[in-house]
Amino acid sequence: AGVIIDGVATDIGEVRKYGVPLWCRGLSAVTTKRIGLAGEFCVPVSCGGVAVRPGDVIIADECGIVVLPPAEAEAIADRAIGMQDAEATSRKRLDAGEKLPDISGATKMLEEARAKQKK
Repeated sequence: AGVIIDGVATDIGEVRKYGVPLWCRGLSAVTTKRIGLAGEFCVPVSCGGVAVRPGDVIIADECGIVVLPPAEAEAIADRAIGMQDAEATSRKRLDAGEKLPDISGATKMLEEARAKQKK
């Protein structure tokens, strides 16, 4: 569990004290709690321009946040795991001295494009 704010956050010391993961656009000393602004729970929202609905699966880490519809979450997770496995294989090839453009196929694509241009 964690907190995602499409804006700045306050009271970061309290957040850290409780170990709550937090994603936000920045930090601010200004708070809205004194002026009585409140929100709602379990309603659709837009966060960072992305629609987020009750029941959506949220995955967040230091690289970013992704929102998945529940009906598609398992298939997308399986695909992501496959991509991670392929990345591990690519890392082994890089460690063995292969170049990234050769591993990704970019070298071959460029050679084919150059050959077509010469015709």
